[in-house]
Amino acid sequence: MSTTRQKPKPVNIPSALLSNEENDSVFNMLGRGCTTLATAVAQLLIALPESRTKWTKKATGAVCFVKDCSKKSYFIRVYDIIQKCMVWEQELYNQFKYFTSLPFFHTFAADKYRALE
Repeated sequence: MSTTRQKPKPVNIPSALLSNEENDSVFNMLGRGCTTLATAVAQLLIALPESRTKWTKKATGAVCFVKDCSKKSYFIRVYDIIQKCMVWEQELYNQFKYFTSLPFFHTFAADKYRALE
C-alpha cells in the first residue's frame, strides 16, 4: 500500500519586534497563496530620479520577503500595520542585486528609483 506525502503547509515567519497580534495582522494582509519567509520592521527610503542625491521616506512598516505562489515569484513588500494594507512592493527578478552599505542599510535598484531599507 503506497502513501502519498503531502507537502507541509508553509509557515509565516514572524518578526520579534512585532506583537503576536501585529504579526497576525501582517500574515492576514499577505493574501492567498503568499508566505512570508522573513518579516522585519523597516523604513523604506527612495532616491527619486530628479533628486538622486537625496533620500526621501516612502513608508514605515513591516517589511516581508514574500513567496507568492499565485504569481510564481518572490517579492519584498512593505505593509502598513495601522492602515492594514500593502504600501509598496518590489518583485525580485533573476538579475536582482542589493548592496549592504551598512549592517542595517540595504540598497537596490527599484523599478523607477533607488531604494534603501
